[in-house]
Amino acid sequence: MEKNFGDLHLKEMKEKIPRGGYPDCGNGVYSDKLSYKDWFYFNLSQRAHKNYLEQVTIAAFAILVAGMAYPNFAAGLGGVYLLARLIYTMGYKSSPEGRLMAVPVLMLTLVVLIVTSIVAAANMTMTAFDPNLSIAAPSKIT
Repeated sequence: MEKNFGDLHLKEMKEKIPRGGYPDCGNGVYSDKLSYKDWFYFNLSQRAHKNYLEQVTIAAFAILVAGMAYPNFAAGLGGVYLLARLIYTMGYKSSPEGRLMAVPVLMLTLVVLIVTSIVAAANMTMTAFDPNLSIAAPSKIT
């Protein structure tokens, strides 16, 4: 960075290039200095990260809601999801096809988490009005 853009940055921004971070997402001025191979792998990493950001809120919310009624099951599914997400990211960083082995596990786990959270929310709502009602209650609280 300093070698290729130090003088330009100082002239335009009136300060030295700050440490840490990255200044563009792989398609900007700074990325023009990357080799094609480095640019390609940088973009694979960016895409894996963006895919994670698309799903993390849904997964975390589903784990939290499902965990209120089914804590062990939700924790287990959350662990499977995180492991599959790690495999997905590592595979994607090597090649676009590398992610494919983790996709079915990610999608299935996410669907089961969402369904479990819906059942948990329905169960908690029903038992709030009548403690004798429940949908697939894990155990009866007495």
